This record gives sequence, structure tokens and C-alpha cells, in this order.
Amino acid sequence: MMKKPLFAKLRKELCKGLSLASLDSASSVFNGYSFRVPLINGVGASNLIINDQWMCHFVSEASREKRGKFLDIGANVGLFLIMTQSQRAQNPYIGIDPNPLCIHYINELIRINNINNASAYCLALGDRTTNVRFYASRKGDKMGSIFNDMRINQNHRKIFSYDVLMMNALDFLQKTDNEEVAAIKIDVEGAEYYVLKDLLPLLEERKPWVFCEISPRLIGEGSSRKRSQQHVAEMLHKVNYVAISETGVSLQEDLVEPVNFVFLPNSEKELFRVLS
Repeated sequence: MMKKPLFAKLRKELCKGLSLASLDSASSVFNGYSFRVPLINGVGASNLIINDQWMCHFVSEASREKRGKFLDIGANVGLFLIMTQSQRAQNPYIGIDPNPLCIHYINELIRINNINNASAYCLALGDRTTNVRFYASRKGDKMGSIFNDMRINQNHRKIFSYDVLMMNALDFLQKTDNEEVAAIKIDVEGAEYYVLKDLLPLLEERKPWVFCEISPRLIGEGSSRKRSQQHVAEMLHKVNYVAISETGVSLQEDLVEPVNFVFLPNSEKELFRVLS
């Protein structure tokens, strides 16, 4: 990963501070794509410095090979949306996040950059429809989760916590539209197993490509209690998907930190050019 230039980091912090006063946006460029970055009470300044080339490569490959919409589950402040725009992807974008400030931010990102075929919804996706508690420690918390044990400082995580609606992922897709799903990005801080569990029929039938952060979390009860990546590996095997990571880390390894994986149908793995 490239190091962040000192000037860029200083500019990010300056813009973040000024946004608390009057600055509402700043210009930025990523991969030749010039865009405006909304700044809302300090939220969004991270989009002024983007270094995630692995995600960008995934978007590039998926937009070249797959037709249909891009589904962004755990959209936060719209990094995946910026990636799609930087690659000039023609795929419609749908962002989903349980944090209302993040959804407001993405809508501002869409508005001030005149982005077409993009929308955002405020809810959590999972394996059922119910009310859940969303735990966050600050506005626009990138580490917000429906699990209260995902980070060490638990007391502070209750400051910005609130109840949200979690919706069955397949029900959500049926109620929006029936357009083909080309690719899915999942970054849900430990809940990826529950999202993928409900999306298995979609993976088996439509075979979308998936970019997913796997967190080293124990899932299940009693003898069925396993690490998240073990559950995910078993599910992928059922639908004949393979998993690759930028660094070669395997789903079978005992992960210490969250790792981003790309999940591909075994029949299409040769279409994905590995990042050199």
C-alpha cells in the first residue's frame, strides 16, 4: 500500500477541522477522476486520501466482465461509489448502511457530483427482518457494528448507538428491483456471515462477484461455534465459489485482523486478472 504524502494528510486534517465551521466540500482526484468530497461535521475527510488499490482493482475487473448493479452493503461514506466512478463503471449503484449520517453523506456525494444511476438506503441487511441495535462510538463510525464486542473500548461505543431495522437481504432486493446483480461489496464489521448466508441463493443462481471484509469473529453456539471465515468458507464451497486475497491469505488461516477477500464463481475465476 502506498504511503500517504504528508501534505495530503495535513490537508485532510485541515479540511476536517474547517468542516466543523463552514467548509462543506473540497476537491479531490483519484485515478484521474476529479470529484467533490462532501464534508459534514468532520465526516468524509477520509475520501480526500484514497489508497485502496485492491478494491479499485476489483471494481475495474467486475465492471469489465459483469453486467448489472453494484450492491454496496456497509457503504459508510461511499468509498465503493467513488471507485465505481473512477473506473467509469456503467453499473447502477445501490448503497446500504444503518448509519443515517452515512446515508445522508452518500446522497450528498451523489448530488454534488451529479452521479446518475446511484441510490442509498438506511438499513442493515442480514439473514432476517427484525430490529437490532447498531453500536457506534462517533458520527460516521467506520467500525460501527450490530455486535457490541467488535472493538475493545466498549463503553465509548454506546455514545452514538441506536436501534435500526435489519432487513432480509433477498427481500430487500426483491422490493427494489429485479435487475441483475453484478457485484457485491460487504463491509459489515463481523456480520458478513449473516449477510452471505441469506445471499447464498443469489450467489448460486446469478453468480455475482463479491468483495468482502472478513473479521476474525466467533460465530454460532456450542459445538457449532466457529470463526467467521470457517463458516464463510463452508458456504462458498456449497455454491462452488473460490476466495482470493491481495496478499495470498487463505480463509483457512487463523485471521488476526480483518482481511479483504474477493469471492468468485469457480467457473469465472480466470476472468479476474490478479493484481500485479
